[in-house]
Amino acid sequence: MNKKLLTLFFSLLFFIFALQVTAQPYKRICVIGSSTAWGYFGSANPSLGLYPRDSAWTFKLSKYYQNLGQIDTLFNIASVGTDPYSGMPSSYTPPGGRNTPDGRYNITRAVNFVPKPDVIIVNYPSNNYDWQTNQEILFCLQTIKDSANAAGIQCYITTTQPRNTFNAAERQKLKDLRDIILNRFGIYGIDFFTDIVEEPSLNILPIYSLGDGIHTNPAGQTVLEQKVIEKDILLNTLAVNFLNVSGVKEKAKSKISWSISGDKSLNQFIIERSSNAKDFDEVGKVTAVKSMGIQKYEFIDDKPSNSVNYYRIEAIETGNQKIFSKVVAILQFRQAFQVGKLFPIPAKNEINVKIFSANPQKLTFSIVDIEGRIMRKETRLVSSEFIYSTNVAGFSTGKYTLEIQAESQKESLQFIK
Repeated sequence: MNKKLLTLFFSLLFFIFALQVTAQPYKRICVIGSSTAWGYFGSANPSLGLYPRDSAWTFKLSKYYQNLGQIDTLFNIASVGTDPYSGMPSSYTPPGGRNTPDGRYNITRAVNFVPKPDVIIVNYPSNNYDWQTNQEILFCLQTIKDSANAAGIQCYITTTQPRNTFNAAERQKLKDLRDIILNRFGIYGIDFFTDIVEEPSLNILPIYSLGDGIHTNPAGQTVLEQKVIEKDILLNTLAVNFLNVSGVKEKAKSKISWSISGDKSLNQFIIERSSNAKDFDEVGKVTAVKSMGIQKYEFIDDKPSNSVNYYRIEAIETGNQKIFSKVVAILQFRQAFQVGKLFPIPAKNEINVKIFSANPQKLTFSIVDIEGRIMRKETRLVSSEFIYSTNVAGFSTGKYTLEIQAESQKESLQFIK
């Protein structure tokens, strides 16, 4: 082999090697949702619809990214007639009268595809939103996103879409939900409402309406496709990847632990607690460590409620973007005793209150006046069902507090003499 051929040969080998090194692996998208994402155009049977099913935004998006060589698969597991309860994790038990999670179309199936998707898009525009509360809709959407993020998958939530078949108040609710969703999910929210709505009626713009008052035509679907493309969903990386989120009881306290893949854009974590896994309140803050390594954190809740305590962690990035961890539950803290209502008996100058205690124990009963002075204090042995009764004939007219104290619990009841 002469020198020129040898040089050409090694040049070709280097070129092939360079292509292998620089080639970007294909990514994958999964979409869960209802009929808009499924590709409904007049019939659940695609052959009977007004337009072919691949006129839907999901199919258009798949073709767009495949033509760019950026994805090889879009898993479309949307289904006609579903709502966010349908998309909840398979382990979730919904309230009565709500759809149960459907393992064919839900987030549990989405995160378990092999190979795993890089991005999940959630698209539930309006089914049952006329009677479901904003609170429960947002709870479902947040839980679905938390499940995706916990699996290390980027997740985007689309907003509501206008629907002509709703009355004026219900159409306004869809608009309000648009704002709520965009505010909650920030950069991970995709606006599927604004560009296809007619103001002030809040109906679907006629040029985008399929004609059934619910769905958009292919032109409207193209608008939705563009809204996703504008998000650069394949270029964004998961801002915060929560690892090993857990919660345990430590005596009368809760300890929440978590790790994250380090991110220098993080500012702090806000720890939130709930008694129903829906309504969360802040109970503390932890400052984030500015490091790219894996960091471990923990938080102690000194005053958990005497019930099941649900916790989640909210990561705050620079620019005030918010990412939520999955929700963890710490099982019910045992109550030392339970208290019924306090019943004054003015004719006898008595107060009575029923106490329930599973085990025999000593409780301290204190009566405190409005200025904080202890007017009476006594200890009683309480077992099973016990009625505490005391005479207050010698007390001045006014407001008092009966404090009932055990080693790990204190209850206060007010009464007026």
